[in-house]
Amino acid sequence: MEPHQPDSAARYLEPYRQAIARHGPSFEATLWMNPQAQIRRFDIIVEMIDPTGLRLIDAGCARGELGRHLAALGKAPAAYIGLDALPEFIRAARSDPIEGLPEVVFDTADFVADTSVFGTYVPDLTVFSGSLNTLAREQALDVVGRAYDQSRVGVVFNFLSTRHHPRYSALDTGPANRYDPTKVVAWALDMTPKVRFRQDYFDGHDATVAMFKLDD
Repeated sequence: MEPHQPDSAARYLEPYRQAIARHGPSFEATLWMNPQAQIRRFDIIVEMIDPTGLRLIDAGCARGELGRHLAALGKAPAAYIGLDALPEFIRAARSDPIEGLPEVVFDTADFVADTSVFGTYVPDLTVFSGSLNTLAREQALDVVGRAYDQSRVGVVFNFLSTRHHPRYSALDTGPANRYDPTKVVAWALDMTPKVRFRQDYFDGHDATVAMFKLDD
């Protein structure tokens, strides 16, 4: 059921390929700041959209840490579908089974280049946690928009914000891009009036948007 293989020349994947070459498919290769920051972002996502009982795509799952965290929280989705364009991450995720979730799937898929991905897996909810960082804002929102169209309940995604505490001004974010949250939220509101926005954690370094489908 896996979509076509990722484009080997995709520039947005290159920072991760380089990190895997240095560190293997480890936490360091995910380019997260630290495990605590990763978990905090996961918790914000869960607070904004409860995934319990939903068919969930983790778009850019790396080693499946979101799925493991949901299992630890007792917030089990009906199906956890981890997708990543880097086969090294998918092999690492498959080698370490997640206990406590009713259905777990890990597949190699480039959800940026392959426009069929979200329709193929028919999710209730699609989550992007850190997986948009190497995309320009317009490209990232195009991806989120496709996921929103194909998700029954909605999508939730985070990104680095341009409206942050001054102490982050000189911070080197490496390959990650910052987006203007006012423009992101305005785009989301053009898609649906049911939008949640949070930037009350990490002093504005990060922001999270949840977009819900309208009730029938």
